[in-house]
Amino acid sequence: MNYHFIYKLSAAIFLIFVINTKFVAADLPTIPLDIDSKTFCVKDPDSFERDYHHVMILIDRTSYLAEEQIEWIKDELFNETFAKEYRPYTRFSVLFIDNKSPQKQEVIYSKCRPKSGKKSKDWDDEKYTSNENKLIVGSIFNTFVNGKNDVVGFNNLSDTIGTTVEANNSYIFETIIHSLRTKSLNFRDRDYDKRTLIIVSDLMQHSKEFSLYKECKAKTNIKQMSKCPTLEKSLSKNKVLNDYLTFTKPKETENLEVKLFFLNFKHETNREISVSLIDFWGDYFRMIGISIPRSIEDWTTWQTNF
Repeated sequence: MNYHFIYKLSAAIFLIFVINTKFVAADLPTIPLDIDSKTFCVKDPDSFERDYHHVMILIDRTSYLAEEQIEWIKDELFNETFAKEYRPYTRFSVLFIDNKSPQKQEVIYSKCRPKSGKKSKDWDDEKYTSNENKLIVGSIFNTFVNGKNDVVGFNNLSDTIGTTVEANNSYIFETIIHSLRTKSLNFRDRDYDKRTLIIVSDLMQHSKEFSLYKECKAKTNIKQMSKCPTLEKSLSKNKVLNDYLTFTKPKETENLEVKLFFLNFKHETNREISVSLIDFWGDYFRMIGISIPRSIEDWTTWQTNF
């Protein structure tokens, strides 16, 4: 038996394995060397051959949110389980819809979720590598989730919503357009390979130019409403709105998914009214080039009554 030959063959196989392992590891961001210590995002994304995802969460604060509603938002969105549904280094940003002009709105949170360091059936790059320290990886992930010192944890983001008073305006159209077009928000098609826009709202647009409270014939104290008109009907009657939505149409709507978390209020609990509202907005997203399922259940999550 040629032991010398077997030895050389084994050494060559081992060397190939080591080189391949290092190559794979080098093709993934390493904690803490390759991530920003404040945002947990990859410092130089183009250095690694992988896709990056940005999740933009719009939260409507223009109607008073009860404690039960804030708790529902937390249970649905602001928790470790939700964050881990997305691949490591996905960026999560939060933007409010309130009485402010959308141009004055700034994201109140924008960070990437680091890997947890543990093995995952969903993501191959979730577990720490041979180039990383298990304890350091776990500690950084824990800071992302639970916060530390002046760092707000993802689990605690529901505390930033606050209990708002009713606003004079509800700029839903404007804030959606702002999020899709504004360069500084880093949410355009050229900024990320994948994008998800999550809207937490009752969808009741209200401004001087267009009000769904008026269109849906809301009665005194907004305790009753009628079925809302279609987008097509609204645009045919309102040239100002038609022109505004036409001229502000986002040019980049590829690789973009929209998800709605629908807030129910007592005056909007009639299913026919709710469905007409969601259909109105579904048609708007289709008008600007976003693919929206025809079945409401496929892109919306409804708040449970309380």
